[in-house]
Amino acid sequence: MPGIPKVTSGDIRSVDPVAVIQAEMAAAPDARTGTDALDQDTAAKAAACRPGAAGHPRCPIRSPEYYDLTGDGKADAVFGVDMVDGFLALRCYTLHNGVLTRILATITKPMSVQVAGGNLIVQEPTPSEGYEQRTVYTWDPQTRAMAIQSDDYRRATPPGHGGRRGSGSDGDEADTSWKRSR
Repeated sequence: MPGIPKVTSGDIRSVDPVAVIQAEMAAAPDARTGTDALDQDTAAKAAACRPGAAGHPRCPIRSPEYYDLTGDGKADAVFGVDMVDGFLALRCYTLHNGVLTRILATITKPMSVQVAGGNLIVQEPTPSEGYEQRTVYTWDPQTRAMAIQSDDYRRATPPGHGGRRGSGSDGDEADTSWKRSR
């Protein structure tokens, strides 16, 4: 990640999410489309965030979540940036020899973001009423990035009819609780 110094401690938790998102914006200042794109209002709000402000109400950069997504036994980081149109810029990073490396960048409008068995699972509504989309990202050691393992559409669980969908039996599923009211 250009603009982010080498993390000599090897602990990704020491990296400030605000600095990372601001470095991304500086590296691609003209991004208007694609996974790097933040709308103009969101970019301005993110640029105005002070170091350490992730998760504060005036900063669109959410507090990071940490999981082992790469299977190396070390924490990787999941960052999100709330965009003004209700979308979320979702980013995942790992450390490779102390260098912060982005392994996933996508734009989504999630109902939930979860991690189970090292997989990142994003559930979002579809234009078809009564259905939701479920995208599962998994670590691909060949490309050294998170890749789509599956992308499917399913009937949505009606409110009051069952618990969380896709609960894993391995016990390491975690809902990042990134559904935030506006």
